[in-house]
Amino acid sequence: MPLTVTGYNFFKDSMVIANNSTSDRLTMPSLSITNAGNYFCTYNRYASSSSPESHHIDLKVIERPSAPTLLLSPERNVFVVNQSVVIRCFLPGRPDATEINLYQNGAIIYGSDNLGVLSLASTEKRNTGNYTCEYKIVIAGRTVDSHPSNEATLVVIDLPPTPVLRHAYSLQNNSREVEITCEIPNPFSSIHGYRLYRNGGEVSSSQGNRFVKNYSLEFDGCYYCRSFVKILREEILSRKSDEVFLTLEERSRRSCQTQNSASGYDLSNEGIKLYGSILIGKVIVLISILLIFGLYLLVLHLSSQKSQSEE
Repeated sequence: MPLTVTGYNFFKDSMVIANNSTSDRLTMPSLSITNAGNYFCTYNRYASSSSPESHHIDLKVIERPSAPTLLLSPERNVFVVNQSVVIRCFLPGRPDATEINLYQNGAIIYGSDNLGVLSLASTEKRNTGNYTCEYKIVIAGRTVDSHPSNEATLVVIDLPPTPVLRHAYSLQNNSREVEITCEIPNPFSSIHGYRLYRNGGEVSSSQGNRFVKNYSLEFDGCYYCRSFVKILREEILSRKSDEVFLTLEERSRRSCQTQNSASGYDLSNEGIKLYGSILIGKVIVLISILLIFGLYLLVLHLSSQKSQSEE
């Protein structure tokens, strides 16, 4: 402050907002719409009145555009490597947006299109991160950034390893039990649990990989198991193990032959036998009809010849 100046006065719309300030600057740390107006200032000197008014400045304050919404499709956060996901930035009705940007961990993503859509046809682990987006519009010749969107977390992991189902029969207190083990060939520390299935329906779940089942009339069936991990409250299941047929008898020759064909249908030996028996039955019926029809034609032919000979 010059020695002859004792203070500064700041005005907004001709109203004093700072009187005889020791600083020649008026700082507004957080602008709002109410700060818009016409500003000027004066200064005070020793043994004299205040100076003439400075030139006037019209301060315009605009609201930042409202935040867009970031969505993942499918609507979940955890994906397995090579699965597909689409990241979309939805604007709140702003067709005047000049630019839409997506960010991963704060860094701009250059692979998205002009509509704020990033399509990942085959996810990789490097796609893991926190995603946001924003858009830009032009107001009074100036490009203005919107508020940032919500943050969406994307986690890409390997599919949990496929377990192997093993079983052992035992005799305990005259009641027979079977211990079923869901084994991982290579130890995988991040496995959170295992699920056991019979004939396609879940029968038990455990953090450990051992299940003890008592024999009952409903015991017989095809068993398999899966391992799973939990991330962000989402459960990711492994592929199912090979199916094993268990019965009240300690030894059974029956096997569960599940064929995961491209069509997604499983055909068992019993199904093949049933289909074959139906087909054979239809063939026998067809042959019988043809024989009866042939005999009928033969009788007609013989009758015709007999009539001609009598004439």
